[in-house]
Amino acid sequence: MTDSIPYLILKYIHVLSAIGAVGANITYGVWSVRAQRERSHLGLTIKGIQFLDNRIANPAYGVLFLTGDPDGDHRRAWPPVVVVVAVILFMGHRGDRLRLLHPLVRNQIRLLDAGDTSSPEFERLARRNAIIGPILGLLVLVILAMMVFQPMFQIPAKSVASPGFRGAPISRHASNQHRERLYARPMIVL
Repeated sequence: MTDSIPYLILKYIHVLSAIGAVGANITYGVWSVRAQRERSHLGLTIKGIQFLDNRIANPAYGVLFLTGDPDGDHRRAWPPVVVVVAVILFMGHRGDRLRLLHPLVRNQIRLLDAGDTSSPEFERLARRNAIIGPILGLLVLVILAMMVFQPMFQIPAKSVASPGFRGAPISRHASNQHRERLYARPMIVL
């Protein structure tokens, strides 16, 4: 399955969506620093970040999540623990963005439209954004590293002992046959 054209197209879309989502998120810090230096561009910056987040990053994260499953090993009944942890962190990241960051940016834009960019409330929101944004960005990098390096956390095929040899060296062919029988269980679909 991993060499088929539909699989490769899906994997290509998955990688492109990761580039779009993470790439857009990385630019937020640059935009924010520039806006602090040139306060006259603060409105354009915050609204630009909101546009990128709503129209590019969030849809790309959705596509990333939907196309991520074909990268898995479908011979296993359960995905590796590292994948489960990464998916849980991903869902937490998405929830935190919706619960913390989106209302914060919405309030900043509300104060910005009212011309209230020097108030203590606006400064408080800007400081909070400067803390929450990088933390969520770091979480994305951790999830990305977990998914890229997940093969390092899996049990190598050579360690699967064939039941008929009792510790004797086994050929690659025998090991593959045993592994195919081992993973021939039906996949549990949730």
